[in-house]
Amino acid sequence: MSKSNNLENSVDIAKEIGKRHKNVLRDIRAIMKNNPKGFNTDEVTLSAYKNEQNKMCTCYLLSKENTDFIRHKYDYSIYSGRLELEMQDILFGLFPAEKLHYQYKILNYRLDFYFEDLGIIVEYDEDQHTNDKSKEYDSKRINEIQEFIKKDIIIKDPHLEKIDAAKLTPCLRINKGDEIEGVRRLLILITEHTMSCCTDFTGSEVFIIDENHWVISKPSMLDEDDCVIPKPSRMDLNNKEELI
Repeated sequence: MSKSNNLENSVDIAKEIGKRHKNVLRDIRAIMKNNPKGFNTDEVTLSAYKNEQNKMCTCYLLSKENTDFIRHKYDYSIYSGRLELEMQDILFGLFPAEKLHYQYKILNYRLDFYFEDLGIIVEYDEDQHTNDKSKEYDSKRINEIQEFIKKDIIIKDPHLEKIDAAKLTPCLRINKGDEIEGVRRLLILITEHTMSCCTDFTGSEVFIIDENHWVISKPSMLDEDDCVIPKPSRMDLNNKEELI
C-alpha cells in the first residue's frame, strides 16, 4: 500500500514487522490510549483500505515520528509492544498520581519508564537483553543517562556533586516473566531512595506485596475495605482490571 502525504500506513507496518494487521491496530490503539511521551496522538488518522477479499477494512495513517515509535517497539521481538504495554499498565495503575514517562527520550536514547519526580529509571528487559553484548550496551547507555541527569541535579543542588550518579538516579531492571517480583523491588527502592513509605506514592492507602500474595488495603479502585489476591500468574496479567 502506498504512502499518503508522507504518512505511513499501518498495513505496511504490519507487513514490515511480520505481525498480523489486527494486532498492530490493537497495539496502536493501546498506545493512543496511554498517550506516552514520544507518540503524538494528533498525528494518527483513521482510514480504510480494501483487503485481498476486496472488503473495506480499518487502518491507521501515522506520521514518520509515530511510525518510528512503533518500529522501535518491535525492533527485537514481534511481541515487544504487547509486553511493554502490559508493564506500562501495571506501573501506571499503581502510580496514578506520579509523573511517570513511558519511552522517555533523553540524549539519543529512550528509557522504558522514568519516574521524573522520584528520580528512578525502570528498564523492562526482554529476551534480547540477556546476552553479554546487550548487557554491555545497556550498562553504557544507562551510565551516560545517569551522568547527564546528575549534571542537571547538581545545578539545582551543588551539595550533591560528590554523590555517585547511579545513586542520584537509580535504575531498576525488571525481567520479562518476573513482573511481580520486579514491582516488589521497585516499592523497596522507592522507600530507600525517597526515605518515605512507598505507599505514599501509590493509588492505595496501603499496598504490600509478599512472595505469594498482593495485599491492598482500602484500594481506590475496589469496593472492599481490604483485598487480598493470589500472586498473579503470567497469563493473569492480561486482566489488569482485576489486579489493580
